[in-house]
Amino acid sequence: QRRGVVRMKYIKKLFLLLIPFSLIINMICFSAESERNGSETDISRIQKLQALGLWCNNLSSVEVTRGEFAQLMAAMLGLEQKQMVSTAWKNTFDDVDTKHKSYAAVSFLADRGVIAGNGKKFYPNQPIAYYEAVKMLVCTLGYDAPALENGGYPSGYLLTAKQFHLIRKIESGDAQALSASFCAEMIEYAMDAKLMEPSYDRPSVGQKVQDVTVLERYHSIGSYKGILETAG
Repeated sequence: QRRGVVRMKYIKKLFLLLIPFSLIINMICFSAESERNGSETDISRIQKLQALGLWCNNLSSVEVTRGEFAQLMAAMLGLEQKQMVSTAWKNTFDDVDTKHKSYAAVSFLADRGVIAGNGKKFYPNQPIAYYEAVKMLVCTLGYDAPALENGGYPSGYLLTAKQFHLIRKIESGDAQALSASFCAEMIEYAMDAKLMEPSYDRPSVGQKVQDVTVLERYHSIGSYKGILETAG
């Protein structure tokens, strides 16, 4: 009987040791599954943006640079892939020459007043920080004026982006470099945002939010809701 008691105590100890080990294995498997699902979501999202003409194939896979993000913003405004290699644009920055892959996009955005750099340099090869990306996105969609009224760079642009639903939420750690996966998520959300453009019917009003998105204005792609009924 004593042997049986000792054996039961040994089995209980062994069982207690196996519980945390089993939990660790489950956590590892769950983490790997989440990472795989996240990766699949990123791939699906990027493929969707590519099909819509809103993604560039030569982007970094880890950290998006300032020049690369400029390419994405130019793509949102209708600059096609074949135009991304054009050298016909005016050279705006000393560090973005005609041989740079972002030359056309950076020059295109500078011509439209979306970017200004520091007047001489744009630093196209530096990873773009989250708040820098938000500022460029806000300007691309035409919301520069309200952003300045809200306090300017960077807080005014972050508040304006959230106020007008250009971003899902204001992220913490806004000085961190933007990853390609988060960048894709950001653009997917922004492509349904309404543009702010000049009020042509009432010039005294200045700019106002228009009932048109990036996809509708620059890519002739619209979304429609309704009920599909069978004929007859």
